[in-house]
Amino acid sequence: MISILYVDDETSFLHLVKGFLEMKGVFTVDTAISAKSALEMAQSHPYEVIVSDYEMPGMNGIELLKNLRQTGNEIPFILFTGRGREEVVIQALNEGADYYLQKDGDPVPLFAELSHKIMHAVEKKQAKIALKHSEEQAQVLIDHIQDGAFLAQDGILLLSNEVQATMLGYQKNEVMGMPISELIAPEDQERVIKRHFDRLAGEILPETYEFNLLHKDRTTRIPVRMSVGIGTYQD
Repeated sequence: MISILYVDDETSFLHLVKGFLEMKGVFTVDTAISAKSALEMAQSHPYEVIVSDYEMPGMNGIELLKNLRQTGNEIPFILFTGRGREEVVIQALNEGADYYLQKDGDPVPLFAELSHKIMHAVEKKQAKIALKHSEEQAQVLIDHIQDGAFLAQDGILLLSNEVQATMLGYQKNEVMGMPISELIAPEDQERVIKRHFDRLAGEILPETYEFNLLHKDRTTRIPVRMSVGIGTYQD
């Protein structure tokens, strides 16, 4: 069962949406008639999605979203409102809303679309958690390798262990996100980068070869024997 907090000051519509969402037994829905109440409820209950109206007294739906995000709460958030101005949509998305849906139209297809967006929001959050877990596992793995080790994708260094970073004169967090070309001695850059992209294109090349890395001082060369492998990361 997916736990939802639905926030709306229109109590008749509130109960209508709750009844529809709970009808198939997939969702459980708690309700709040104000953003202030919703904030208090979100602090004490691990909801999986918040669905909120925009126009409410005291605090509107986007202000509710901003309060949640400012406290580090990354719960999926759907703005479900009769307010259709483009600037409201843009602001909601800029503040971190996952989806925006207008209340206009036939209730049955409207509520079906809301159900669909809730499922998508939950799946997106689960995928994000799984990706974070995968990244943590990859980092733990390379951190325990005694040689310098790193993970590069599309020419960008995504993960590095302390051994490699120290070898190059960097802190580990400094090298992550750098183009790998910046870490290779200028005289070897063309050869190494070509091998990298040729390998990704499917060419059969030696898995081990030698070249010089470039120290942070931009002068010192560090001779290395590179052992390369290809895998899938973030699709």
